[in-house]
Amino acid sequence: AEDLRDEAERAAALLENPERLFGSRPRTGSAGPSPGEGFKELSGATYVPSPRNKGDRFMVSHAGQEFLVRLLWVTCPPTLPEEVDELKSQAAYFKITPEDALVVGRRAQKFTSEFLKDKPMSLFTRGLKDEHGALLVEVRPEGVGSFAGVLVDNGLAAIPPLPTRARRGRNQDEAVVQALKDREAT
Repeated sequence: AEDLRDEAERAAALLENPERLFGSRPRTGSAGPSPGEGFKELSGATYVPSPRNKGDRFMVSHAGQEFLVRLLWVTCPPTLPEEVDELKSQAAYFKITPEDALVVGRRAQKFTSEFLKDKPMSLFTRGLKDEHGALLVEVRPEGVGSFAGVLVDNGLAAIPPLPTRARRGRNQDEAVVQALKDREAT
C-alpha cells in the first residue's frame, strides 16, 4: 500500500511539473550531449509501438523513416526468460533474482511505451549502431530531459561500465555515466 501511495504521488508530481521530478536541465552546462560534442541532433522523433520494443531499445519515427534505437549509457533487464545470461547479469546488478529481473524488464518495457507515447523527442547520436543494428542514442522527450535518467530514477535501468577502448567522446561519456550514478544513488 505504501509503494502504491508513493507511486501515485510521483505520478501526480509528474503531471504537475515533469522537469522538477526528472531533473530536466538546460543544454548549456548539461551533463548530456549536445551537437557540438560529436553528436548529431535529430529533433521531432516519435516513439513507434512494436512487439520488438524493450525498455532500452525501441522503434522511432523521424523524417518519414522508422528505425530501431538503443539508449546510450543504460541497459534494462530483458523481457524474455530465454535471455538467461543477461537476466543473471541484471539480477546481479540489482541484487535480485533472475525471475525478478524479468519482471523489472517487463515493467521497463511497459514504462517506456507509456512514457514516450505521443511525446515528441530529440535523439542525439554519433551515428554508431549496436550489434543488432540499433542506432545508439540519447533520448530527450520534450520537457523532460534525459530518458536514460528517467529509467534510472525509477529503478528500471542499470548503468553498465563504459567500454575500455579509447574513443571520441570518452570524457563526455564518463561525465554522463557519473551523473546517472549520482541519480541512482539518490
